[in-house]
Amino acid sequence: MKKVELTTPADLLNKLKLHLGIKRSYELANFIGVKPNTLSSWIMRDSIPYHHILGICIKHDIDLNDLFLDNYPKNKPDEHQVQVPILYINNYWDYYFDPTFKNTALLPSASFPANVDFDIIIQITTESKIELKSKLLFTFCKRVDPINLTIGENYILIIKDRGFVYTKVVALNLATDVVKLEVDGSKVILVNTKNILETFLCKGFFKDR
Repeated sequence: MKKVELTTPADLLNKLKLHLGIKRSYELANFIGVKPNTLSSWIMRDSIPYHHILGICIKHDIDLNDLFLDNYPKNKPDEHQVQVPILYINNYWDYYFDPTFKNTALLPSASFPANVDFDIIIQITTESKIELKSKLLFTFCKRVDPINLTIGENYILIIKDRGFVYTKVVALNLATDVVKLEVDGSKVILVNTKNILETFLCKGFFKDR
Protein backbone atom coordinates (compact mmCIF):
# COMPACT_ATOMS: atom_id res chain seq x y z
CA MET A 1 0.00 0.00 0.00
CA LYS A 2 1.32 3.43 -0.91
CA LYS A 3 2.56 5.40 2.07
CA VAL A 4 0.49 8.45 3.00
CA GLU A 5 2.55 11.64 2.97
CA LEU A 6 1.87 14.91 4.74
CA THR A 7 1.04 17.75 2.39
CA THR A 8 3.74 20.43 2.26
CA PRO A 9 2.72 23.94 3.36
CA ALA A 10 3.02 25.17 -0.23
CA ASP A 11 0.76 22.41 -1.56
CA LEU A 12 -1.67 22.86 1.33
CA LEU A 13 -2.10 26.54 0.51
CA ASN A 14 -2.57 25.71 -3.17
CA LYS A 15 -5.22 23.13 -2.29
CA LEU A 16 -6.96 25.68 -0.08
CA LYS A 17 -7.03 28.19 -2.94
CA LEU A 18 -8.63 25.57 -5.20
CA HIS A 19 -11.28 24.69 -2.60
CA LEU A 20 -12.13 28.36 -2.05
CA GLY A 21 -11.99 29.40 -5.69
CA ILE A 22 -9.15 31.84 -5.01
CA LYS A 23 -6.47 32.37 -7.65
CA ARG A 24 -3.80 34.55 -6.03
CA SER A 25 -1.83 34.16 -2.81
CA TYR A 26 -2.48 37.71 -1.63
CA GLU A 27 -6.23 37.05 -1.96
CA LEU A 28 -5.83 33.92 0.17
CA ALA A 29 -3.86 35.90 2.75
CA ASN A 30 -6.65 38.48 2.93
CA PHE A 31 -9.23 35.69 3.27
CA ILE A 32 -7.32 34.03 6.13
CA GLY A 33 -6.64 37.40 7.77
CA VAL A 34 -2.84 37.46 7.60
CA LYS A 35 -0.27 39.44 5.62
CA PRO A 36 0.89 38.01 2.25
CA ASN A 37 4.47 37.63 3.52
CA THR A 38 3.11 35.50 6.38
CA LEU A 39 2.15 32.82 3.85
CA SER A 40 5.68 32.95 2.46
CA SER A 41 7.16 32.53 5.94
CA TRP A 42 4.95 29.48 6.57
CA ILE A 43 6.31 27.90 3.39
CA MET A 44 9.92 28.79 4.21
CA ARG A 45 9.64 27.44 7.77
CA ASP A 46 7.76 24.37 6.53
CA SER A 47 5.17 24.96 9.25
CA ILE A 48 1.59 26.22 9.30
CA PRO A 49 -0.35 27.32 12.42
CA TYR A 50 -3.31 24.97 12.01
CA HIS A 51 -5.67 27.23 13.96
CA HIS A 52 -5.66 29.61 10.98
CA ILE A 53 -6.97 26.85 8.74
CA LEU A 54 -9.41 24.75 10.80
CA GLY A 55 -12.23 27.26 11.11
CA ILE A 56 -12.16 27.92 7.37
CA CYS A 57 -12.38 24.18 6.68
CA ILE A 58 -15.30 23.72 9.09
CA LYS A 59 -17.16 26.75 7.75
CA HIS A 60 -16.68 25.78 4.09
CA ASP A 61 -16.99 21.99 4.54
CA ILE A 62 -13.47 21.24 3.30
CA ASP A 63 -12.18 17.70 3.89
CA LEU A 64 -9.22 18.06 6.24
CA ASN A 65 -7.80 14.72 5.12
CA ASP A 66 -7.68 15.95 1.55
CA LEU A 67 -6.11 19.22 2.62
CA PHE A 68 -3.43 17.98 5.01
CA LEU A 69 -2.58 14.58 3.53
CA ASP A 70 -1.46 13.38 0.10
CA ASN A 71 -2.76 10.09 -1.37
CA TYR A 72 -5.04 9.63 1.62
CA PRO A 73 -6.94 6.29 1.66
CA LYS A 74 -10.52 7.30 2.43
CA ASN A 75 -12.09 6.02 5.66
CA LYS A 76 -8.94 4.19 6.79
CA PRO A 77 -7.01 5.09 9.96
CA ASP A 78 -3.41 6.14 9.45
CA GLU A 79 -0.37 6.46 11.67
CA HIS A 80 0.37 9.90 10.27
CA GLN A 81 -2.81 11.50 11.56
CA VAL A 82 -4.71 11.99 14.79
CA GLN A 83 -8.39 12.67 15.39
CA VAL A 84 -8.79 15.85 17.45
CA PRO A 85 -12.19 16.18 19.19
CA ILE A 86 -14.13 19.44 18.82
CA LEU A 87 -16.22 20.63 21.78
CA TYR A 88 -18.88 23.11 20.67
CA ILE A 89 -20.64 25.50 23.04
CA ASN A 90 -23.91 23.58 22.70
CA ASN A 91 -22.12 20.48 24.06
CA TYR A 92 -20.88 22.15 27.27
CA TRP A 93 -23.83 20.97 29.35
CA ASP A 94 -23.40 17.34 28.32
CA TYR A 95 -19.63 17.44 28.83
CA TYR A 96 -19.99 18.96 32.31
CA PHE A 97 -22.84 16.84 33.66
CA ASP A 98 -22.79 13.55 31.74
CA PRO A 99 -19.86 11.28 32.74
CA THR A 100 -20.22 9.22 29.55
CA PHE A 101 -19.62 12.38 27.52
CA LYS A 102 -16.08 12.56 28.90
CA ASN A 103 -15.33 9.96 26.25
CA THR A 104 -14.24 12.40 23.56
CA ALA A 105 -14.94 9.76 20.91
CA LEU A 106 -18.55 10.93 21.20
CA LEU A 107 -17.55 14.42 20.06
CA PRO A 108 -17.22 15.54 16.45
CA SER A 109 -13.59 15.52 15.36
CA ALA A 110 -11.17 16.61 12.68
CA SER A 111 -8.03 14.92 11.35
CA PHE A 112 -4.64 16.55 11.82
CA PRO A 113 -1.03 15.50 11.34
CA ALA A 114 0.02 13.44 14.35
CA ASN A 115 2.65 15.94 15.52
CA VAL A 116 0.25 18.78 16.42
CA ASP A 117 0.68 20.21 19.92
CA PHE A 118 -3.02 20.32 20.86
CA ASP A 119 -5.44 17.51 21.73
CA ILE A 120 -8.87 19.17 21.79
CA ILE A 121 -10.56 22.15 20.08
CA ILE A 122 -13.04 24.11 22.22
CA GLN A 123 -15.43 26.73 20.90
CA ILE A 124 -15.87 29.79 23.11
CA THR A 125 -17.39 33.27 22.94
CA THR A 126 -15.51 36.44 23.80
CA GLU A 127 -16.77 39.99 24.13
CA SER A 128 -15.39 42.61 21.75
CA LYS A 129 -15.22 45.99 23.50
CA ILE A 130 -14.57 47.71 20.17
CA GLU A 131 -17.43 46.17 18.19
CA LEU A 132 -19.68 45.74 21.27
CA LYS A 133 -20.66 42.21 20.33
CA SER A 134 -19.67 38.61 20.99
CA LYS A 135 -17.15 36.74 18.87
CA LEU A 136 -16.95 33.00 18.34
CA LEU A 137 -13.48 31.50 18.69
CA PHE A 138 -12.17 28.00 18.14
CA THR A 139 -9.41 27.49 20.71
CA PHE A 140 -6.74 24.87 20.10
CA CYS A 141 -6.04 23.42 23.54
CA LYS A 142 -3.85 20.92 25.32
CA ARG A 143 -4.94 19.25 28.55
CA VAL A 144 -2.59 20.00 31.43
CA ASP A 145 -2.53 19.44 35.18
CA PRO A 146 -3.77 22.37 37.31
CA ILE A 147 -0.48 22.26 39.23
CA ASN A 148 1.23 23.37 36.01
CA LEU A 149 -0.74 26.62 35.67
CA THR A 150 1.55 29.41 34.48
CA ILE A 151 1.19 33.15 35.05
CA GLY A 152 0.37 35.03 31.85
CA GLU A 153 -0.98 32.02 29.96
CA ASN A 154 -4.54 31.72 28.66
CA TYR A 155 -6.63 28.71 29.70
CA ILE A 156 -10.08 27.25 29.48
CA LEU A 157 -10.88 25.90 32.92
CA ILE A 158 -13.80 23.78 34.03
CA ILE A 159 -14.45 25.08 37.53
CA LYS A 160 -16.79 23.49 40.05
CA ASP A 161 -20.12 25.38 40.21
CA ARG A 162 -18.95 27.76 37.46
CA GLY A 163 -18.55 25.53 34.41
CA PHE A 164 -16.35 26.56 31.48
CA VAL A 165 -14.28 29.71 32.07
CA TYR A 166 -11.93 31.29 29.53
CA THR A 167 -9.29 33.09 31.54
CA LYS A 168 -5.74 34.34 31.99
CA VAL A 169 -3.71 33.42 35.08
CA VAL A 170 -2.46 36.61 36.78
CA ALA A 171 -1.16 35.26 40.11
CA LEU A 172 -0.56 32.01 41.99
CA ASN A 173 -0.36 31.38 45.73
CA LEU A 174 1.42 28.06 46.18
CA ALA A 175 0.92 28.12 49.95
CA THR A 176 -2.87 28.26 49.75
CA ASP A 177 -3.38 26.66 46.30
CA VAL A 178 -5.34 29.73 45.24
CA VAL A 179 -5.04 31.12 41.72
CA LYS A 180 -6.03 34.64 40.68
CA LEU A 181 -7.77 34.66 37.29
CA GLU A 182 -8.66 37.46 34.90
CA VAL A 183 -11.95 36.93 33.06
CA ASP A 184 -13.80 39.10 30.55
CA GLY A 185 -10.69 41.23 30.11
CA SER A 186 -10.89 42.99 33.48
CA LYS A 187 -12.79 41.05 36.16
CA VAL A 188 -10.62 39.14 38.64
CA ILE A 189 -11.70 36.04 40.55
CA LEU A 190 -9.94 33.78 43.07
CA VAL A 191 -10.24 30.02 42.69
CA ASN A 192 -8.82 27.17 44.73
CA THR A 193 -7.09 24.69 42.45
CA LYS A 194 -9.04 21.90 44.17
CA ASN A 195 -12.15 23.29 42.45
CA ILE A 196 -10.59 23.17 38.99
CA LEU A 197 -11.98 20.01 37.41
CA GLU A 198 -10.17 20.21 34.06
CA THR A 199 -7.48 22.48 32.66
CA PHE A 200 -6.91 23.27 28.99
CA LEU A 201 -3.94 25.40 27.93
CA CYS A 202 -4.82 27.55 24.91
CA LYS A 203 -2.24 27.01 22.17
CA GLY A 204 -3.91 29.00 19.41
CA PHE A 205 -7.15 30.55 18.17
CA PHE A 206 -9.28 30.83 15.08
CA LYS A 207 -11.91 33.56 14.89
CA ASP A 208 -15.08 32.71 12.98
CA ARG A 209 -15.54 36.04 11.19
